[in-house]
Amino acid sequence: MTEEEMRQILADLLGEVEAKHEKKVADLVARLDAFETKANREGLPGGEMAPDGGPVYKGKRAAWEIKASEDLRAMALGTYSRKDTAFGQTGDDLLGGYVCPTILGDALMAAAVTVDPFRSIARVVTVSSGTFAQPLTTSLVGAQWRAEGVDRDNTSVPNMALVTPKFGALSAFPSVTNELLTDSKYPLAGFLASDAGRSMGYTEGLACVSGTGVGGQPLGFLTHENAQDADTWGVIGWMASGTADSFDVDALVNLYYSLTPPYRANAAFVANGKSLALIRTMRDFTGRLVWEPSLAAGQPQRLLGVPIYESPSMPDAAAGTFPVAVADWTQAYILADVGPITLITDRITRPGWTRFFFERRLGACPLQHRAIKLLKCAAS
Repeated sequence: MTEEEMRQILADLLGEVEAKHEKKVADLVARLDAFETKANREGLPGGEMAPDGGPVYKGKRAAWEIKASEDLRAMALGTYSRKDTAFGQTGDDLLGGYVCPTILGDALMAAAVTVDPFRSIARVVTVSSGTFAQPLTTSLVGAQWRAEGVDRDNTSVPNMALVTPKFGALSAFPSVTNELLTDSKYPLAGFLASDAGRSMGYTEGLACVSGTGVGGQPLGFLTHENAQDADTWGVIGWMASGTADSFDVDALVNLYYSLTPPYRANAAFVANGKSLALIRTMRDFTGRLVWEPSLAAGQPQRLLGVPIYESPSMPDAAAGTFPVAVADWTQAYILADVGPITLITDRITRPGWTRFFFERRLGACPLQHRAIKLLKCAAS
């Protein structure tokens, strides 16, 4: 085959491609004309053309209508290059119903929600049913001295207790129209799953702190039975800050050392953002800040050399509140998951809508009560 013959074959192929492309464009423009006729609007592409090849608009047109028409024409011609198109939906704007005039960014920005740290610092187990119970000891085996030749007496055995978390179902049930799922340029199903996970995480953390233990909620460590300076099984101990509505560095030192040594070894503080802001200004008796920034990514910041985590569910410092807690969280609190988060997609029960049902069954409650201590804003 000569070079001239090859050129002729390529030219014929190119002509066929161009002809098919022109036919598709013409078909699409015809469909747009038909749509414009049904909508009773003027001047959509397909009518009289301007010298630059663009459409001529007749009548009074809003700027966004002209822009939308230009974008549609560019899409038809294959010259569209913008990345910030909007998705259309005819419902409520607040529920995602943004129409064509709205220009959106390249990604749906999820609301910034600080999720509580308890799932990463507490004891988390996976169980097969909601009948799980955690056995533990509430005292040590007895020990005694003996002299040479003296018979050995029996020593006491440890007391046992059974901790049973309160199980319930934590769920999220968003619904969107099928048109929104179809027309959106964004992966809405994935976005909803991610957003539901954050929302459920926040709700779970709030229950770990102040859950009532009824109505399916876990029992929180702030709503559990507590008493000043308690060191007995079944009661969480707290210390007074020495100030009616605040606390200082001395109170934090005393709180930390109120834990017994085995629990101090793996202890961590938790407090909300306002309390952390107050703590960051505190200095010890040498004038050195007691707050230590994290030295590596993913590592917690430290207070008095002890890890400290932010929990938005902890209360502000005020009279009678518990703004700071310190604990060996793997011993102090347990979360028991009955399997992973499940997702059921329902496109049947409400025609025209898709429902996403996210759910996780779990139970949670305080575990070793001596492993946690609370700081209460009180003069004494």
